[in-house]
Amino acid sequence: MMSDRQKGLETALETHFRGAEIRFFVRHLHANFKKQHPGLLLKQMLWAAARTTTNEEWIRRMNELKAVDERAHAWLSAKKPSEWTRSAFSEGVKCDILLNNISESFNSSILDARDKAIVALLEKIRFWLMCRFCKKKESVEKWNKPIGKRILKVIEDNKAIGKCCITSRAAARKFQVTYKNNEVFVVNLDTKICTCRRFQLTGISCGHAIASISMGLDIMDYVHDYYKKEFFVKAYACVVKPMPSPDKWPQTGLNPISPPTEHNLSGRPKKSRRREADEPSASATKLKKTDQVTHCTNCRQRGHFRSTCENETFIEV
Repeated sequence: MMSDRQKGLETALETHFRGAEIRFFVRHLHANFKKQHPGLLLKQMLWAAARTTTNEEWIRRMNELKAVDERAHAWLSAKKPSEWTRSAFSEGVKCDILLNNISESFNSSILDARDKAIVALLEKIRFWLMCRFCKKKESVEKWNKPIGKRILKVIEDNKAIGKCCITSRAAARKFQVTYKNNEVFVVNLDTKICTCRRFQLTGISCGHAIASISMGLDIMDYVHDYYKKEFFVKAYACVVKPMPSPDKWPQTGLNPISPPTEHNLSGRPKKSRRREADEPSASATKLKKTDQVTHCTNCRQRGHFRSTCENETFIEV
């Protein structure tokens, strides 16, 4: 379970999901962190520690943070590593995400439904899910490979790392892999383990594993079943049933659910996510269009169009 560290959510998770692995979005963790420890350097060091996949690398990153700011190190050390850093994530989940992009994608998909009454909101979400399940089912059936395009891209990126590795075979499926910066890793293809732990965390072959697999083995055999076509087919096998309009629903005799009382706030209603004070706006990350000079196709002069041209028609000789 992943949350944004809201107190109510923390209590609910501990009460209703006992034994579940609980993680927090690192972006929200940093939002609390920077209130007492601002600065770009500390932000980069926090994220570097969060992205580490081994305990040794995490300790090194934390020591680097301590050398820069001991108070920031103490603040971060008080948090459970299993809640925010990949180095302490369990390997059975096959998920190493640190952000809440999934929930943000869902929120953007239900923007039209969020300001409606409860029945209309649920009906709009049901309709969206019905269409999405059908489209996903149809798209999975068109796969011409055992896995989807997104996982294929991850594997292609990892192949670039594998090309920079020197592989030495120790047994039939056990290898010692040396990366270009003289880092040495151990890969066991029988147990699908690499000492960098990226293989275990995601279920997708890391670059060191790919360098070992390329020695006469099929890379698709070392992708976790969660990413295979048959599992996606099972995920979207159920059907979100269509429903008639509310006027054709059976009457229960109970009081209908009334919408909440209107309470209009001043200003235009906001639907987009509230950004942090130091977070750049959406337009700041996009390329701006350069000014284009218009040319008339009639007189070949600049600054106006053919429809507004007052000059004589240009004739090529």
